[in-house]
Amino acid sequence: LALPQVRMRPQTALRALLYLLVAILATAPAWIVEHPPLQDLPFHVATLRLVHDLHNPAFGFADVYQLNLLRTEYLLYYVAGDVLAYVMGVKAASVGMICLYLGGMPLAMGALLRALGRDERLCLFAVPLSVNVMFCFGLLPFVFGFPLMLLSLAAAVRHFEKPTLRRGVVLGVLTVLTFYAHVLPFALFGVG
Repeated sequence: LALPQVRMRPQTALRALLYLLVAILATAPAWIVEHPPLQDLPFHVATLRLVHDLHNPAFGFADVYQLNLLRTEYLLYYVAGDVLAYVMGVKAASVGMICLYLGGMPLAMGALLRALGRDERLCLFAVPLSVNVMFCFGLLPFVFGFPLMLLSLAAAVRHFEKPTLRRGVVLGVLTVLTFYAHVLPFALFGVG
């Protein structure tokens, strides 16, 4: 199975690299301090620890708790965090999830602006707006859904402009991921 060759003009590649650097810098609030000052972060780290180490006999969580992730619309946040925790540990995975949100906002906004034929430089305004009241409260599954919502909107614009099976599948997958990130970004995607 051969992957398609993607050729970029040097100018486009440089622009993509610059936006990637902006996204990396946007993640700084998550990793420049030892303990990011987010009100609910300890709750999310503890929940991720429970999900990740439920069957670890050293903790004994399975004796007390039963895991049923299908009863929450926050499934994606904890499943993605659990996968990251296998690679980098629970605390670092929590910081990684924050970085996915903060870095994902300008990249996802750029994708939506490109899909709409607008100036993608406007995505830079997503950086300061990402550190907002909901983020500071630590409502991480909630804010984690917004980059997915923007990507879903971009995929919807592309699909409805020129429908293909591939674009429809991408739109469907992003829509489901947005729903399982949080119901409010999913509802806003539906309105969009």
